[in-house]
Amino acid sequence: TLEQIVVDVPREALEAEVARLRALLEKRTTQQYLRSARTLHRWLVEPLAGILAARPAAPLVFVPDGVLRTIPMAALHDGERFL
Repeated sequence: TLEQIVVDVPREALEAEVARLRALLEKRTTQQYLRSARTLHRWLVEPLAGILAARPAAPLVFVPDGVLRTIPMAALHDGERFL
């Protein structure tokens, strides 16, 4: 079963945050990227928490488009661990 969740984040804010994460990931010597990684996790993954909890064995598949293709989804961070 496919699920779609719509999160009220303006396109400009999403694009800016993705660009920020991308730039900070390229530094490699700092962990400054974590703030953007947490923000994007909050926007893209946390809204799915109820669905994921109800189906713990179900796969989570991202089909990124646009700016989301420029970052690895595995870089998203929940404050404790990476996606």
